[in-house]
Amino acid sequence: MFWAQRVFGAQGMVVVIGAFILAVLIIRIGRRTVIGWHFWFGRTALSGLRGAIQRWLMGVASGRRHFGRAAVRRW
Repeated sequence: MFWAQRVFGAQGMVVVIGAFILAVLIIRIGRRTVIGWHFWFGRTALSGLRGAIQRWLMGVASGRRHFGRAAVRRW
């Protein structure tokens, strides 16, 4: 993960970590859907997740990235 900080800088590293976490979540949600979630429930969860990510990205774009800074510090 540290190569990301060198290549993209601190904010870019947050995006890389976020994309990695998102990929893991999508894989897990997909598996659960296959195991036995209702199709509409899976769709609702994914659209809600997408909306939350869009709101978070808007916050990052406008400069309110306290969560991002905390994530970088944690890593």
